[in-house]
Amino acid sequence: MNKLEGGKGGAGCGRRCRPYAGVSAALPLNPLVLVVPLVGPVDGLFYRGEFWFGSSPDSVRFGHIRVRPQVSATHTRGEQLAVTVHGTAHEMDVVDHPEFGEVCTEIYGKSWSQWGNDAAYARITAEQMFTFGFEG
Repeated sequence: MNKLEGGKGGAGCGRRCRPYAGVSAALPLNPLVLVVPLVGPVDGLFYRGEFWFGSSPDSVRFGHIRVRPQVSATHTRGEQLAVTVHGTAHEMDVVDHPEFGEVCTEIYGKSWSQWGNDAAYARITAEQMFTFGFEG
């Protein structure tokens, strides 16, 4: 039996922690104590040197970003390319950036103006950016 089985957590957290989805680390049981970053896919664009992405304005993701704007994002294309950025998310109003709306319409089609204008958007100002490329 490992440290996570039998109600005992690792890292000195005693019975307050539990295993999470087979991961060999323990998370606190109290959600108010939970300080683990949330990770999930987003549809994003690399626009004018920054990653832009959108989601529902009332999504959990944007709720977190409004409180804690420090984010990381990775764009991959198979195993050939990866671009990772660590920085600060800034919520943007697409009305103030009509060129961005034009790019979205070009990529997603004319219907974007019917569903895309209501989304919340953010751009990531990079503090660090890393790339990986492989030609095989």
